[in-house]
Amino acid sequence: MRRSGVVKNAPISGRAAIFSNFTVDSNNKILTSGSRFVSALVCVTAIALWTGCVASNSSSSGPLAVSANNGSLQQAVVSTAFKAPLVAVATRGGKPVQGVSVTFTAPSSGASGTFANGKATETDISDSNGLATSSNLTANSTVGAFSVTGTASGAQSSATFSLTNEAVPNILINAQNGSMQSAVVGSAYTVALSVVVTNNGAPVSGVQVTFTAPTSGASGTFPNGTTTDAETTDSNGVAAAAAFTADAITGTFSVSATTPGATAPAQFSLTNVAAPTIAINAQNGSLQTAIINQSFTTPFSAVVTENGNPLSAVTVTFTAPSTGASGTFPGGILTDAEMTDSKGVATSKTFTANGTAGDYAVEASTPGAGNTAQFGLTNATGPSVVINAANGSPQTALANAAFTTPLSAVVTQNGGGVSGVSVVFTVPASGASGTFPGGNSTDTETTDPSGVATSAVLTANGIAGNYIVTASTSGAASGAGFNLTNVYGVRATGGTPQSTTGGQQFANPLVATVEDGLGNPISGITVTFTAPSSGASGTFGKTSTRSETEITGANGQATSSTFTANTTTGTYQVQATIVNGYAPAAFNLTNN
Repeated sequence: MRRSGVVKNAPISGRAAIFSNFTVDSNNKILTSGSRFVSALVCVTAIALWTGCVASNSSSSGPLAVSANNGSLQQAVVSTAFKAPLVAVATRGGKPVQGVSVTFTAPSSGASGTFANGKATETDISDSNGLATSSNLTANSTVGAFSVTGTASGAQSSATFSLTNEAVPNILINAQNGSMQSAVVGSAYTVALSVVVTNNGAPVSGVQVTFTAPTSGASGTFPNGTTTDAETTDSNGVAAAAAFTADAITGTFSVSATTPGATAPAQFSLTNVAAPTIAINAQNGSLQTAIINQSFTTPFSAVVTENGNPLSAVTVTFTAPSTGASGTFPGGILTDAEMTDSKGVATSKTFTANGTAGDYAVEASTPGAGNTAQFGLTNATGPSVVINAANGSPQTALANAAFTTPLSAVVTQNGGGVSGVSVVFTVPASGASGTFPGGNSTDTETTDPSGVATSAVLTANGIAGNYIVTASTSGAASGAGFNLTNVYGVRATGGTPQSTTGGQQFANPLVATVEDGLGNPISGITVTFTAPSSGASGTFGKTSTRSETEITGANGQATSSTFTANTTTGTYQVQATIVNGYAPAAFNLTNN
């Protein structure tokens, strides 16, 4: 609709204008004639009977627009206020407009929020800069992203503010790599300790993680010479500690890792182990008696171990005293050198007493061992009663299971069997041992016409280890010794058989279960997984070598780290062994 009138001396942005004649068109613009041009908005409300007019040549002409100025792209934890208010700018022709009512509106459901008035909407008036500023919005209890709009009546565009309600922080720190390792005292652990930090399941980068080892006892130090190391998480939320070196004290301990906001630390179980040690122990042939110038019944056998594991193909030298009561090996010599077998056992040749009566010891030694094995012997004179082990030594049984062969001892006098005499078999009172029927620690039997007395069935107790059962009889200068060993069983219970492509990880770790003879799981046992040294084989992720050690848990299971095939194709076995183990567990693997 077009309207017309006359205005004189109307204020236009601080200036005066005189319109001789004018007409207002349908867009509320003044069309003038016979007057000088103006440059600003004219609002005339009296004579011409309209509100809001725009000079046809005004620089503020154009449609009203509303857009976001500040406050978008914010986050707030649910039920807390966003830090900045929402600011919208009202413009016309690119120039700010004062006095515009801008309504801010948040979603009515889902992730949203409320203004200071407790509602999802609020109206604010633009200032001289065209800015309309809301009160601070408070997030509701729903997690998620949402938009708040800013609108004005007659505006051809609206403001949009993108906001996000975040969940209450739930920061967790968990061990990622490096737990369940062992290192020789004074040496560095192979795998670096690393953790992953998450907030509500998402990785958290740029936060500090402090690794802390014990300040006393079995422990270790980081490169800074202290028991702590501070690292920062990467983009995946992972922080890896600097190299960690075992101290001089053996034992198992924990290194903790903490980060601000986490309610519980991550824990790494580590073990400082002693440097490799070689030991030699008497296994069979000790506590024997022979008539002077006669041979002893049982050869001497010694077992050589390194850190508790049998050591094969090493030389053991048996040496008899050079004077007094003693004896000789074949050829009349005082020494006999033998090689250990796959079980670490070396057995001497026949030993013959010399002509001197008395007690003495034959010694067994091997290079690198910090000790020697001793075999106590007696050379007897005249008509004497002698008792010696006849059968059942050496022998091995699973803990809590019966030994296969009963113990038998032979009683002789001047070389002939003595019948009808009592022989008492006695087990150790503590440690690795066993029991006879009825739970008894002794068993008394009578020799037969050949002078042989055979014990009742002996059952190993639940403690693994080597021990000696003695057999004694009246009149004998010394008893007979039976060398027995209680062992645990180890078997492959997971990860066999399986195959993978050369150079790739096998899908499942190797699981070995340690049990006694009744099938009860045994915890705290060190299991050594060993792959072949050549040909088709692989390496463990924990050590990057072909072997690693793991400790059995309460279920008796020891689980290897990831095992990666080498590039040689073929089928092979990885073995799991334990100290005082019955036989290795075998895992059948194939590299395709």
